[in-house]
Amino acid sequence: MIRNWRKYLILLVFFFGQWLCLVAQTPKLDSLKNLIQVKTGADLLPLYVEAGKEYLYVSPLKSVEFGEKILALGKELDNHSKDGIANLMIGAGYLFSGDFEKGKKFTDQGLQIARENKNLEEECTGLNSLAVFYMNTGDYKQALDLFHQTLDKAVAANLPDRVAMVRFNLGAIYTNQGQWADGLEAFQEALKYFTEINNRQLISRTLMNIAVNYHSWGNLDKALDYYLKGDSYFEELHDKVGRVTSLNNIGEIYKDKGRYSDAIKYYNLSLELAISIQSKLNEAVVYIGLAEANLELGNINEAHQFAHKSLDIFEPNAMAEGISRGKRVLAEVEFRNGNYNEAQSLALESEVLAEKVGIPDIIEQLTLLQSKIMVRKGDYRQAYHFLQKHVQVKDSLFNDRQSTRLTVLQSELDLKLKEKEIALLQKDNEIKDLQIKKQQMVARILIIGIVLLTIVSVVVIRLNRERKKANQLLDEKNKRISEQHQELIKVNETKNRFLSIIGHDLRNPIGAFREMLGQLVDFPEMFPAELRQQILSELRTEADSTYYLLDNLLTWAKTQKESIEYKPEPVKLKQVIDNNILLNSRFSENKGIQLVAEGEYDYEVYSDQNMLNLILRNLISNAIKFSFADGVVKIKATDEGEKVRISIIDEGVGIEEKKIPLLFDPHQNISTYGTAHEKGSGLGLILCHEFITKDGGEIKVDSKRGTGTTISFTVRKNKSHAA
Repeated sequence: MIRNWRKYLILLVFFFGQWLCLVAQTPKLDSLKNLIQVKTGADLLPLYVEAGKEYLYVSPLKSVEFGEKILALGKELDNHSKDGIANLMIGAGYLFSGDFEKGKKFTDQGLQIARENKNLEEECTGLNSLAVFYMNTGDYKQALDLFHQTLDKAVAANLPDRVAMVRFNLGAIYTNQGQWADGLEAFQEALKYFTEINNRQLISRTLMNIAVNYHSWGNLDKALDYYLKGDSYFEELHDKVGRVTSLNNIGEIYKDKGRYSDAIKYYNLSLELAISIQSKLNEAVVYIGLAEANLELGNINEAHQFAHKSLDIFEPNAMAEGISRGKRVLAEVEFRNGNYNEAQSLALESEVLAEKVGIPDIIEQLTLLQSKIMVRKGDYRQAYHFLQKHVQVKDSLFNDRQSTRLTVLQSELDLKLKEKEIALLQKDNEIKDLQIKKQQMVARILIIGIVLLTIVSVVVIRLNRERKKANQLLDEKNKRISEQHQELIKVNETKNRFLSIIGHDLRNPIGAFREMLGQLVDFPEMFPAELRQQILSELRTEADSTYYLLDNLLTWAKTQKESIEYKPEPVKLKQVIDNNILLNSRFSENKGIQLVAEGEYDYEVYSDQNMLNLILRNLISNAIKFSFADGVVKIKATDEGEKVRISIIDEGVGIEEKKIPLLFDPHQNISTYGTAHEKGSGLGLILCHEFITKDGGEIKVDSKRGTGTTISFTVRKNKSHAA
């Protein structure tokens, strides 16, 4: 029977207790890590067990680490209740990582403990893991026997989850042995249970192995379709072990199609994941694929390199099939390099192993290669001998393939017949149901006639109620749509406002700034020292103004995204007011305006200091902007019990009464020039309003056109200083 373990890389499952999930769940792992940090002593043992289970299919060596922790802690506490599951977990971790001898050692120990304790669940786990070991080391007869033992025990103990998983693994071994019809049947039985419990992880792995069956039958397009679906599942579920397999198998499909560059692309993706989960077995399998694909492309050095890398893993583990394939590639490389004696030696070693394991497709390739070697060496008698052997093996393979095709066609026909039988049974049941319903209809016809008017009345009443309910729902939906429409209008206005500020209020001063600097640099002789100093002073003022505009713009943008973090803390109000007076002093001095802090303002308040600074900076800056030259701007704090009211008072131009309600509306644009033609964006007051509201305060505007404006807001006192 034709068999190619590398092409048809099969997914297997290990199981522990009632655990069916094959992918570590990040929230659960995070929860376990947090619990492990706070628990001590015997309370850690079950947590280590759960953590080891979660890591098995994502980072197998982490499972080994937790198994070792269980054994060490159990020894320290003289509590050996978890020794069995710990040994089985360590064994499974090593098996998944490709260290089969270590894996078998710990699995044997765990199985022995399970039998001593008469723990049937753990015994099933151990037998399953032991079967996986024998399957991976080529002893399919022993593996099949152990899987059947596990199945019998699981059925007897009424453990449906283990029954389904063993059938899954049986499907894998049947497929690996070329018994594809039996494999497909086993997968279908497992898939039925996994579908009933809606386990997406196991469903995806079963579908993946069904793809292997199609690959085995030579239906490459259908196999590729299933591989891609399986890979999509694995990527969604973050199942790295599953993706290593799916990516490798996709690479094999493309290699079989002769698309070697595409094959190498998927091999490399598989290799990257195999290295990340420290699975040496999967690394070796991918190296063989890379070696063969590069050999077909004529990349001799790469083929030689990858073949040696695979042998570095296969040879210590005595994996005859992998060693045979690696040496076949090396024999081809040596032949192409003209080293015929070395090529013949490697080909012979590969052929011996291939005949031992039973891989006729490799023997077919090797006999043809040896015939070519003998031709180059001038030994035409031996060349003819190997060519005859090649023809015999090729004919045998052809006959096997023909027989396989007939078996496959028969299996597919049987499956279709079963499906048709089920469909016919369903139709018969439907017909019988219809006949019964018809008889019941006849029997009830008189009753229906009597109550017909009543039914009509009930239907009319119900329809009226439903119509009213539908109208009510429609009204509610229309109302929601209208509200959403208004929100969209506001959002669009906000966006337009934002772009307008960037395009006009920010771009214009920066453009003027750039133009003036260009004049100063390009034509310095046009500007006397006194004029140059005056221009530089104005540029500095313009730069400061633009900086504050940009700062407000960015802060406002953050508030729209709700990405500003509110961090209230005790704040010395006097220090904040003094700092902001100092910060605005240069602007006030340029206009001859005096900034005065009146009365007592040495309070400790509870607020976000950054927000409080922005509020004061903007309000003081606004007061300066709209004050006349040589005026006064006062900052005053008033005690209001649990709060402090801060007032900024100017004697400037004032605000029209009708505009006051619009000052804090982000969808209105009421920006005006200051008394010295200073530009503004209107964002400052909007930010102040949003931050004061967020801080739990209120903002109030008192103004009269031509006499000045008072803007005040409240801020909470720190509790230790509240009245």
